[in-house]
Amino acid sequence: MIVFADYYLLSEIHEALITQFDFSIHEADIIIKLIIPFVILSAPQNIYRLSKDPKDNYLYDLCIQNNCGYLITIDKELLIDSSAPFLRKTDAWLKKKK
Repeated sequence: MIVFADYYLLSEIHEALITQFDFSIHEADIIIKLIIPFVILSAPQNIYRLSKDPKDNYLYDLCIQNNCGYLITIDKELLIDSSAPFLRKTDAWLKKKK
């Protein structure tokens, strides 16, 4: 499995670690540093404008421009977006693939 990310996605993960999972800023920094060696950092061009939530356009660009097979997400809006030009799967689906 190849995992693509950009700095905006890493920033969102960092924010979620702090606001949704009660990690300290320092702990979130450490987790991001642990993640970075396992992803391919990509800086896609901002092209896609059709996602249901404009904040998610960057994820569509990341997936489309890197020819990703799947977007793994827990975001319900992304999962139900039938107009997305790629497959969306949950983290539970990924766990079953082991």
